[in-house]
Amino acid sequence: MAYDPYALCPCGSGKKLKFCCQNIADDMERINRLIEDNQFRAALKQLETLDKRQPDSEWITTTRALILIETGEAITARDLLRPWLQAHPEGEFATVLFALAQMQAEGYDAAKKSIQRAYQKGAKKFPGLVSGLAGTVALAMQERGQALAARECLSLALRFASERDRQDIFVRLVEFDNDAEFFYPLRSMHPLPATEVPAELDKDYKRAMKLSAIGCWDMAADLLSSLAEKLPDRPGLIQASGLCRAWDGDSKRAAVDLHTAAAKLSDRAAAVECEVLAQLFDLIDATDLCALLSQDGTIPSVSRLLTTLDDQPQMVRLPLPPDAVPEGQLTPAAVYNVLDRPVLTKADALALSLKTVPRVRANIIIYDAHDDEPARLTLSGLAGGEFEAALEHAKSVAGDQVVWSSDTPETVQEFPREMQIFAWQWSLPPQTPMGKRHELERQQWQVVINEAWPNQAQIALGGLSPLDAAKQPEMSTRLTAAVYVLDAVCEQRRHSLDVPALLGRLGLEPLPTLTLSADTAPNTLSLLQLHRVNISALTDPQLLSVVNRALLIHHDAFLQPVLETALQRTSCLEQLDLARIYQTLVDICFQHGQLDAALHWIGEAKEKLLGPQPTFEQIWTWELRELMLRLTNPDDPKLPALLQKFAVFYGPKIPQLRGYLEAILKEAGVESPWTTGAGLITTDLASGNTEGSLWTPGREPATAAAGKLWLPGQ
Repeated sequence: MAYDPYALCPCGSGKKLKFCCQNIADDMERINRLIEDNQFRAALKQLETLDKRQPDSEWITTTRALILIETGEAITARDLLRPWLQAHPEGEFATVLFALAQMQAEGYDAAKKSIQRAYQKGAKKFPGLVSGLAGTVALAMQERGQALAARECLSLALRFASERDRQDIFVRLVEFDNDAEFFYPLRSMHPLPATEVPAELDKDYKRAMKLSAIGCWDMAADLLSSLAEKLPDRPGLIQASGLCRAWDGDSKRAAVDLHTAAAKLSDRAAAVECEVLAQLFDLIDATDLCALLSQDGTIPSVSRLLTTLDDQPQMVRLPLPPDAVPEGQLTPAAVYNVLDRPVLTKADALALSLKTVPRVRANIIIYDAHDDEPARLTLSGLAGGEFEAALEHAKSVAGDQVVWSSDTPETVQEFPREMQIFAWQWSLPPQTPMGKRHELERQQWQVVINEAWPNQAQIALGGLSPLDAAKQPEMSTRLTAAVYVLDAVCEQRRHSLDVPALLGRLGLEPLPTLTLSADTAPNTLSLLQLHRVNISALTDPQLLSVVNRALLIHHDAFLQPVLETALQRTSCLEQLDLARIYQTLVDICFQHGQLDAALHWIGEAKEKLLGPQPTFEQIWTWELRELMLRLTNPDDPKLPALLQKFAVFYGPKIPQLRGYLEAILKEAGVESPWTTGAGLITTDLASGNTEGSLWTPGREPATAAAGKLWLPGQ
């Protein structure tokens, strides 16, 4: 299709084609047909020939660069565009392409200035390319663990995306917000605070806002920081500077600005939120670290070593699932936990306590010989006395069966020392009831929250422990923020912290509740603001918005009351995914030891969702959930009847179910109804028929001394 001579020239000059590059339009049309047919080499060859005839053309140069970038030759594209831009610095399209090429060729740090030039020059004319560039930067920030920067880059990419790309970027943003790898306060928007400045400084303030809007966050932060120095009574300026530095991926400088803002803000809730972000950044950039160490060795005979380790009472071999290792990596021959005491038996399971549970000192992974590499062993664990004891024990047990590579363990990973109180690993007997496992977890969390954390010195509190900081009124903001940081750490590990209770124990007031006006969109709030919202006072549209946001972030202590409120709002029920809501409530209650509440929600779900004639799949899905819950307590009086129902009714209809359930029952220490045959005998005591009758769904199975065998089809 021929180019329209009165359309804008594809070179990006802003002129009409007739008055710009008309003389090469026919050649470029033929070349573009080659590109559309994926004949990139032929297109490049013709472009090189055309370049000799028409040198210095931005259209030719940028088309060549685009092909090179698309075909993975970013270095060649960068080297092609650099001299052209030196001669034509006004070239907007070439500026954006150069940033893309340099980012791919050299990485974000080297390309940062080029990227910012591309944002400034290309945002209006080439929003799609700017969107792609921002999306690429988001990946770099995510890899660095700069969560706030990654999210804001994705938001920038979404803002400039074409209709064709918006859905894909939106999905990326949703996936990021759902990623529990990052602390929940960082998986949220944080609007810049609006600040009034004197008229003579308004120009600089507006420029900072414009730079922030197009992703030039370090330039915006510098301007805002300068304004904050001139206007020390406007702490919103240094708060905005801190947010911009966070979006730029500079969490260290962001923390400094946000600490400063927190100390100056008169709004306690805003001050605490600034301090929460600052303390999370301090954790990310902590220098007082605890190391994960590893010690390697080669193995002359794997089978001989496995026999030796299997006989050790303080070593337990772990089962290897078929998908234990990502594709492309070696599959271990065996994995062991090295314990601080002998392995417990099944009989010890019910009597377990925090004092008697075996704790894992280190892990051992053994690999068979591969290609030219000998068989090897890796022992890893946290630096300290437990690791040293595990290594000494392993060396003593293995003897000459392992040739250790060196006397000095290697550091493979580091994390803040303050986080070590959250690192524990146990080795429980395989048939420890799930209820007992959860009980031990809850007890361990109580030790951490009520004893370890309150007495641990923290950098965020100036080296004081929370209990000591609570005695100093000037530490109130920092200490309140530290509680919310603890909440973020707990949520990441699927433990729900009672924030109001902990604040009360420390003598701190809870943050004030927010009541939104009817025209306020909840999605414009940060998560810490959202958690303070009066849920019951929301309009229906606001509540539905909060439900969706809460389901995405999955902060259990906030999500549970939101869902419970939504279920009580009859005007919203038709717009809710009720099955998902009930399932989520069951999962939350089960996770946090609220077994009776979980069973209540299953009962309500069956009542509200199944109707008078439910499908087989609907019934058995909810009853399977109920079975999993009741198995956490093998002495549950309703468990035998439910097991009988699965053996008699569901088992014949889903033959593969038996193997799946029997494996679960074995692990839970519960006798299988298929093995005993008890699940196949039913009687109808209500009718007085002691000879036996067919059990049907909806009627509780009865027990008797005699009965009939129910067979499919009879």
